[in-house]
Amino acid sequence: MQACATLPISPETTTITDPEPMVLVDGLPEPALRVVEWSIDDALDRRSARVALAGPNAPEARSLCRDGWTQAGVIVAMPLRLSDESVRWLPLCAGLLETSDEGRAAGTDGWRLTLSDDWSRRLADPLPSAWRETETGAAVETHPLGVMRVGIDGNRSLQRHTINDRPVYALREGGGAWTVRDALESLAAFAGFDLITRGLPVDVARSPLVHEIDLGKPLGDALTGIMEPYGLSIRRELRFNAGDLSETIAVIALGDGATIRPVWPSTSRRLGDVLSVRAVSPSPRARLWTAEARGAVVESTFNLLQGWNPALEGLPDDDYRRSGNPHFADVANVYRLWALNEDGRFTPPPFERGPAFDLPGLFGDESLTGWRGALRFDSCLTLDDAGRRRAAIVEISLDAGSSWSHYPGRFVLRGDSASVYFDDATLPPGFFTAAKTHDVLVRVTASLQSPVPLRATRWRGNPSIGADAPRTIDLGDAFSVRRVAATSIHRAGIDAGTLIAPEIDQRPALFAWLVQRISRERSDGGDGLATVELSGAWPALRVGDRVIGGVEPPLDPEHPAERLGITGGVVRSLRVAWRRNPSRATPVTRIELSPA
Repeated sequence: MQACATLPISPETTTITDPEPMVLVDGLPEPALRVVEWSIDDALDRRSARVALAGPNAPEARSLCRDGWTQAGVIVAMPLRLSDESVRWLPLCAGLLETSDEGRAAGTDGWRLTLSDDWSRRLADPLPSAWRETETGAAVETHPLGVMRVGIDGNRSLQRHTINDRPVYALREGGGAWTVRDALESLAAFAGFDLITRGLPVDVARSPLVHEIDLGKPLGDALTGIMEPYGLSIRRELRFNAGDLSETIAVIALGDGATIRPVWPSTSRRLGDVLSVRAVSPSPRARLWTAEARGAVVESTFNLLQGWNPALEGLPDDDYRRSGNPHFADVANVYRLWALNEDGRFTPPPFERGPAFDLPGLFGDESLTGWRGALRFDSCLTLDDAGRRRAAIVEISLDAGSSWSHYPGRFVLRGDSASVYFDDATLPPGFFTAAKTHDVLVRVTASLQSPVPLRATRWRGNPSIGADAPRTIDLGDAFSVRRVAATSIHRAGIDAGTLIAPEIDQRPALFAWLVQRISRERSDGGDGLATVELSGAWPALRVGDRVIGGVEPPLDPEHPAERLGITGGVVRSLRVAWRRNPSRATPVTRIELSPA
């Protein structure tokens, strides 16, 4: 990164009460520039600084402002006095200055410039490329860049690849599920920067993506799509090492940063004293939150029932052949339509095929008791030798179940119900004979998806001040329950290790996600938010740091306004402004907090 000359350290630097940041242009201090404000605005650690011309605006200074400084590498650094009275320089941001004739400060002859941070500009740019894994197992650059898909049927490569000198996963059709850590590390490698993920909570690191990530969008959008659902933030640290500026970029959970305990002043203002607090409804009204994902998927081997009117049986064989019978439509389902009867349509007369299929027993969900509706068969959960889900298997028995064989003809999995239709012009030899003696049995090995979504619920807020309308969040395929039942013909092979199925139960992860989501809630009215002003400069604070203890003003008889206070919170944004008078600049740090 950018290099800098040796920073000046003098007795004056180490004894000032309120040190000011310094502006370095191409590595050298520039006394004609002063910092007006420095800020971090969101969980992506987007930084900016406003800089003004110090002293008289000589023509040569304006020329530099327009033609020189705006083309140079600029660093804003803050002197920090340590306990041993030594000084360490903390870089706050680095990038390019931007200005125009409209940059003149209102009501003055001064010029104002904005430092465009290198990282903030990178976040606004799209990824240079993405990588996909080929059938041969190699990783190649791909255009267009594609997406990271959510759900267990994701498109994460089967193995890691070295991409931009980093061992990460690539994209692959028919691949595995993306976890939060895998997605972040691959995204960083595609973009060409190092990202430290070891600070992630283990449960979050292993959790699934919630949003599909479009890799063709700006880097900032992609990072937000991965991080925001889990309350994560980027944490950058800039340092001077042997004259060079270095940077580390990490991802942490909001609230896992540093901890501060500001206090109200007693006799004199001190660094970190609370100057003011503005809060809105620190105790939000109660609300029932529900997170939903698509229903559980279970693979089983299902025994099917006859899906036709038994009164139409017993006709000559030729009547059941499609060719040669002008009235075939009247008997089209006889011996051909075999159904699960999940919706009970074949229970009443004239069919009388028995009770509806036991969906509560299959899914282990009593809420399905009495549910009636059509489902449809899908492919198995068990994988084939290529790692893809096996197609549904339809088998028939012509000897009342003593032996089974794959159906040799053409069949169709119906889309309007969980059923199979034999679509041949003529059914296999021996089929009619066995069917007329009721020795034909049909079964299908496939998966069904529960019509009831996975749900996690939790209350938030204070019921004593009322309740808001319930809120439900649809998470689609982000969380799954997939299971191969003991009744599947594949179960024995899975238990023996000769077959593989991606079984998973993410209900605990769904509940954990909901808890995290509720903790980050900001209502339209700003419930639970507070803005705190602290005396002095706090340049080492970051988004994700935690404020603890009571931040509450003392009672003032002359100002009987409502006491506003919070018991703690997480920093959401940070802004340090240097308020100037003729003799000195007084720094004030303003932080926005949300509930801890």
